Amino acid sequence: MIYHLPTVRSNRQGFESLGELAKATKGLFADRLELDMSRVSFLDANMAAPLGAVLTRATDEFNIVEIVAVPRGVERVLRKNEFLTGFGYDSLEDTNNTTMPFRRLRLRDEGAFEKYIQDGDRLPRNGRND
Repeated sequence: MIYHLPTVRSNRQGFESLGELAKATKGLFADRLELDMSRVSFLDANMAAPLGAVLTRATDEFNIVEIVAVPRGVERVLRKNEFLTGFGYDSLEDTNNTTMPFRRLRLRDEGAFEKYIQDGDRLPRNGRND
């Protein structure tokens, strides 16, 4: 399935857009999701967390998720916060220290969120807390 994500900001419309993505991918199982970001003119970096939750659910259902056609400015931000590293993109050094690295935390990772907040830049760079 190919899904065209629109611009995602930290507002009602942004959350509704991610809700639509969740709804569209709910029945996807052992398939492929191509998330086409060519229509994204802006993505608030903090919206990577809810986007990540939707995509995690898709991968938990044995789907392959590929993110394609990411506009340069959006890609730059999502490489700096390392969101895209889980999707085959290289990270990009944040020389201005303006981002917190994206991390996928699970309920079983007791105390990991507190550690992330305190020591965010020193967490493992693989997006996990194993």
